Amino acid sequence: MATPRFFIHKPFSRKLDDHDARLCDVQEQEIICAHAVIDKRGYFTQVSDELVKLTGNKDLHSSEANLGKILSHSSAVIVRHLLSTINVKHPFHTTEITLVNNQQEPLTMEMVINLYIQEGEQHYFCIFRPIDTNQLIVNELQTLKDHYQVLAENTSYVQILLDKDLKSLYISPSCKTLSGYGADEARILNLFSLVHPDDFSLFWDQLTYDNDRAEELFRFRFRHRDGHFIPVECKLCKVPDAFGQPEFYVLNLHDISRQRSYEQELIRAQKEAESSHRMKNNFLTSISHELRTPLNAIIGFARILDQKLENSDNLRFAKYIESSGLQLLGLIDNMLEYARIENNESQTIRSAVGLEEFFRDLAPIIRGDLKKFNKENLELIGQWDIDPQLPNIYSQRNILQNIFINLIDNAIKFTRQGYIRYGCRPYGIRNYLFFVEDSGIGIPDNCKDLIFEKFTQLDQSLSREYGGTGLGLTVTRKFVELLGGDIWVMSEEGKGSAFFFNLPVGFPEN
Repeated sequence: MATPRFFIHKPFSRKLDDHDARLCDVQEQEIICAHAVIDKRGYFTQVSDELVKLTGNKDLHSSEANLGKILSHSSAVIVRHLLSTINVKHPFHTTEITLVNNQQEPLTMEMVINLYIQEGEQHYFCIFRPIDTNQLIVNELQTLKDHYQVLAENTSYVQILLDKDLKSLYISPSCKTLSGYGADEARILNLFSLVHPDDFSLFWDQLTYDNDRAEELFRFRFRHRDGHFIPVECKLCKVPDAFGQPEFYVLNLHDISRQRSYEQELIRAQKEAESSHRMKNNFLTSISHELRTPLNAIIGFARILDQKLENSDNLRFAKYIESSGLQLLGLIDNMLEYARIENNESQTIRSAVGLEEFFRDLAPIIRGDLKKFNKENLELIGQWDIDPQLPNIYSQRNILQNIFINLIDNAIKFTRQGYIRYGCRPYGIRNYLFFVEDSGIGIPDNCKDLIFEKFTQLDQSLSREYGGTGLGLTVTRKFVELLGGDIWVMSEEGKGSAFFFNLPVGFPEN
């Protein structure tokens, strides 16, 4: 069978081996069209040299070559489907396919398929011809236009396109929902007439202000048909021309009436919460000050009795009064300090703190606390490793002392026997790690994240046994953060706890 390898210049309609096969017209002047013959399975029985050149695939003449060798996956699926639908009544079909050459580069072409029968077997004469590039662009633009039209007509945002002279070129149909005006009405009315007079200056400045930002986000009020104004949020995009000057302005308007209502409710709720918070802290401060005066008198008279009483039972009672008074005074001090921190009244005045001297001064205070809690049986271990190059940290001495006292008092409270170890060591670059360890009751794993929360104690039975408001560790964490550090805990239930906090060496205030 002498089938031409390619066709040029003119339409043709001919029979192949006397079998009636109505071929399509090939009207591509001066454009060479490659062709091939395939069987019903999609395997090549004849291939033109032009198709081999076009694809760069020299294996197309082999008996194993099929459409999958030259078509993209999606195109191969489409063509196989067409082969199954073409019949004697409908022997002809044209479709757009993507050829893939041996460099895996895609080439969009038109494929013409025509059925013919040879010796009782179905065969398909296929022509591959280039598609007009201009028509491809037109088709693509039309598709994009259709897609954009669907988006514009079904979005809740009002989309507005202005030219460089700020004249309306397009307003989306959703303008009707937002303002009561149809798109054509709004365009005739002029966009600027729908802006609230008090917001016009802002609106104009956003459009005309010359800056490098491609997008602006601002709010203004948009007039409804019935006269009331709607708060909207506008996203403005400036599309530059070849010289960098705005050629088009794209505005996306969104009704934020509900959002504004929520924002106002949140602001009102925030003000109420802040007012309630201030009242609570003022109450704590006031009641704490009122309690300190009589409590100091109780502690003072208990100490006088401690010096004058000789009867052992009475002396024990006096010591118990003093110890309980001091414990209550500590709780009041924690509440006062917590109120100061919450009201942002705590200030840090940094100065050089010599660590060696600090820990030596801290030791007698801790021993006094052991005596206060009647825990003199506990072993007190001080371990501090101080870098000779960094003997000082620039911090606030009294706050650092309060941190240690709170942590050690906490350790004393929950340790019946064993030891309490405290101190520091260098930690990273220009940091010190401070620690307080004990052999007390420990903390369950599921409670470690809760112990620094205010008014939190792990178990109400512990609160009754050991006392406390649950503010000590909360205040301690606030103190550590105030000095620029972090605090954490490691603990095993029944074996003790270790609290760590790091502080930067810092610099002098000046």
